[in-house]
Amino acid sequence: MNKKGFTLVELLTAIIITGVLVAMAVPMYEKSVEKSRMAEVRVRLSKLFDAKMRVMSEWNMKNYDTTLTAENLDVSFPCAGGATCTGTSFSTDHFKYTLQPTGNAPVSLRDGTGVSGAIGNTVCAVRRTGDNQGMALLYVGDLSNDATKRFFCHNGTSAKGCENIGMTPQMGSAWCSL
Repeated sequence: MNKKGFTLVELLTAIIITGVLVAMAVPMYEKSVEKSRMAEVRVRLSKLFDAKMRVMSEWNMKNYDTTLTAENLDVSFPCAGGATCTGTSFSTDHFKYTLQPTGNAPVSLRDGTGVSGAIGNTVCAVRRTGDNQGMALLYVGDLSNDATKRFFCHNGTSAKGCENIGMTPQMGSAWCSL
């Protein structure tokens, strides 16, 4: 007798093995996507900060003023729903950005900058979706003496997730919110 094809046991075995592989791959994929989004927000915060400081310099501002909004910056990226980014607070699909965050910045200012407070001149982003929803990231740029302490992270009342994305956890300070 000429046998062609697969038996039911062989098909079930292949399906089970495929299911196990998919079950292992999906969480790894989601973690990879989350890491890439967090890397993206770091780049965007850095660009926002630099653009904000350039405009402040052009306008001879030592401290941030609410007259400086997203419309004044020389950088842009897609906002949520294809809208134009406006105002001092705006959202993309995954993050909400704030040009004038509040709270306390854990940073030592460079000497001689003329900046009266780092927090008013920094930028902040908070995660709107995903596993790290609510996680806030503060970027203080070159206002910090220490290059390793230019990004700070908090997730409400914990530092959950901050270490996983290579951020310095900072507890008890809320810079921006959803």
